[in-house]
Amino acid sequence: MRTRFIVAVALAAFAGTAMAQAAAQPMTVEGSSKPGIVAGGQAEQLTATVTAIDVDKRLVTLKNPKGEEDTFEVGKDVKNLAQVKVGDKVTVDFWRGVALQFQPPGTPATAPSAAVAGDTAAPGAKPGGEAVAQLQSTVTIKAIDEKTRVVTLVTEGGRTFRLKAGPTVDLSKAKVGMKFLGTYTAGVAVNIQPAPAKKKAAKPAKAAPAK
Repeated sequence: MRTRFIVAVALAAFAGTAMAQAAAQPMTVEGSSKPGIVAGGQAEQLTATVTAIDVDKRLVTLKNPKGEEDTFEVGKDVKNLAQVKVGDKVTVDFWRGVALQFQPPGTPATAPSAAVAGDTAAPGAKPGGEAVAQLQSTVTIKAIDEKTRVVTLVTEGGRTFRLKAGPTVDLSKAKVGMKFLGTYTAGVAVNIQPAPAKKKAAKPAKAAPAK
């Protein structure tokens, strides 16, 4: 089933703090085999354990390895919530990437566009799946810090973000006002593994009948 909002979105919120910290650091971009194009990416994996679940209210409580817990509401488009049990392990993978392609002066600006796609688990399986979003628009260099090699760019809509030029990028060629076609891709995937089966207690051995 195709959907824009899947269980991955709800569970991903559990790791929001960690991802916000990662996003605060400028992503590093490197040169590519194609002239005028630089690109870079980041990936992170987080794990959690289901400690409580309320199927009727569609609430799932997760605990991370540090012992911190958060409760999330799972959307009604997730059909397999009843399959989740306390003790199940949740693995959340995040990734994001960016590519910049130089636009010579006079190139018409590309209007901002966005696309989102996702897949959910098959009926009867553990909830999970992945969602991918892609944003594209013309961006302009707003500032260059030659010491830190951090470049600040601004989108056509006025949103600013920073990238760090890696060793393979010739920063001397970058100038304030240069325009690029920016493509930003971000994704999240969730996988849920069932809790280990509890071992049955061994039955006490029967005493031998007295002779």
